[in-house]
Amino acid sequence: MDPETITPLTEQLNSFPHFMPNQVLTHAQLNQLAFYLEQQDRFTRQRLIGIGVVCGLQANLVVSGAAFAVEISKGVGVTSCGFLVDVPQKLTFNKRKNYTTPADYDPFLLGSGAGTPIDCLELKPADTTEGDVNNIQSGDVINKVVVAFLDVEDKPNGKCLGENCDEKGNKWLFTLRFL
Repeated sequence: MDPETITPLTEQLNSFPHFMPNQVLTHAQLNQLAFYLEQQDRFTRQRLIGIGVVCGLQANLVVSGAAFAVEISKGVGVTSCGFLVDVPQKLTFNKRKNYTTPADYDPFLLGSGAGTPIDCLELKPADTTEGDVNNIQSGDVINKVVVAFLDVEDKPNGKCLGENCDEKGNKWLFTLRFL
């Protein structure tokens, strides 16, 4: 077994490698152990602690004249996949950007089967350097909810150049987005 993506919690892993003295380990054996332990951590959080906000993470709308900002208090939560979300300090967003929701993630689809992705805005801080970012307007925040979304990307580390392959492989990149 050599999974390339995060193992869903619906697919329970029921074994892991047992290493012996002087054994040469393969990347597959090391990955099997890492995936098993990582899944066990997520099972513990999701099924024993529970998903959602553990503490904090409260969204507040701040209006100053014609300017709008959304503040998220510091806090901790557990995603539906069992990942821990930690926001160690208050976040303030006064900009927004259109966000394209994942086309294969059911909670972001309207309708059954191959539904239509939900139109979302991603909240951005004042010092963002991204393009296509605008100030938050009243229509962006009135009668809306804030959703914390942990975006996971399987990203290549780099190329194997010459004999040095220390950076070969992939890493998971986690980006917490407030939509």
